[in-house]
Amino acid sequence: MQKKTAGNIARFHPGEILLDEFLLPLKISSDRLANDTSINIEEINELINGNRHITEEIAARLADFFGTTPQFWLCLQNNYDSASIR
Repeated sequence: MQKKTAGNIARFHPGEILLDEFLLPLKISSDRLANDTSINIEEINELINGNRHITEEIAARLADFFGTTPQFWLCLQNNYDSASIR
């Protein structure tokens, strides 16, 4: 696993950041996240596996749960999308 830094964070899918920087360190299961945020478990798993984008709705729910902002999650997605185009 490559270390995530400010200089390379855009190369990582937001789902990988969700897993490595939030779920694993906080010992939160995807089932609990789905239950507590009302995000469908399939959507959570697709996100973690890099097969789903962060939408405004998902960003708002993750922000409420983790005490971040929706913009944090949307910026991760936008930066990843931009890096993927290059």
